[in-house]
Amino acid sequence: MTGRVETAGGRGYELPALLEWRLRRTGGVPCDSFRAKCLYRADMGETLKTACRFTATENGATAFHGVIDEWSAVCGAEGTVLTIEGRGMAALLLDNEAEAVTYQRASADEILREHAAACGVRWELHGAARGAGEYRVASGASRWKAIEGFARRCGLTPYFTREGVLSLRGAETGRRHTLAEPAGLLEASYRDRRYGVLSEVTAVNRSKKLRQSVRNEEFIARGGCCRRVVYVPSRSINELRYTGRYQIERSAEDARELVIVLAGRADIEPLDRVELVIARLGVRGSFRVSELLHTICARGETTELTLWEV
Repeated sequence: MTGRVETAGGRGYELPALLEWRLRRTGGVPCDSFRAKCLYRADMGETLKTACRFTATENGATAFHGVIDEWSAVCGAEGTVLTIEGRGMAALLLDNEAEAVTYQRASADEILREHAAACGVRWELHGAARGAGEYRVASGASRWKAIEGFARRCGLTPYFTREGVLSLRGAETGRRHTLAEPAGLLEASYRDRRYGVLSEVTAVNRSKKLRQSVRNEEFIARGGCCRRVVYVPSRSINELRYTGRYQIERSAEDARELVIVLAGRADIEPLDRVELVIARLGVRGSFRVSELLHTICARGETTELTLWEV
């Protein structure tokens, strides 16, 4: 893998051969991140002071593109080593606050022009998406929150590609893989979390005297009991129902989590679906890739996958 930095003025600079790296991909929030190390030369300092983007390339294809948060040069027993760290392009949306605004039947293209383009983030749309009814961006919300909230209402998921492009995708988007007793399995852990999973959400609009309850029947059948009441300015029963369903889905996203560590590199991305069998843990089922961590260092190359049961 090779690394390249780009300055605020648009100049590119190829880094010396990378000694080690960690690429964490989520596609969303918490956002992608990276750390890369290479040998440092004194003449690199002035360029690095204005460096703001990092791109990792492997076999001619972009493996990561993101924002440089910091760099450091250390002179020690291993020589003089440069370390560069940063996050994916979602960082620009998370770090910038949106103004409070109310949209009347806004389209996805309008939302992206308003919030993504303002931060210099490229995007791609898979079909047209238009919100039903009024959509509000609250005061103090990040530009990421403004985009994510609209996308979720349209049944879409905001996702950043390896190239740093924001894509709005359907829930079923992603490749499918089958891993039955995966080769090169170094470690696996399975967790079933109940704390924090909601059994029922009641959404209330006091001014219009509207209320709507949504139940998590699957969790209730397992003996779960955790009710929440949320007060929101939604204008209809349908919007209240969406709020309750959204709260329940978010609370249960990582309730059943499997983490596996594989030797080498796995050609898998966030949002991919994996049919997995690990007999020693008694695990057999369908999982969605939430996060992957690709690491290479003196100890070797590994891929860690965090998967949520679906």
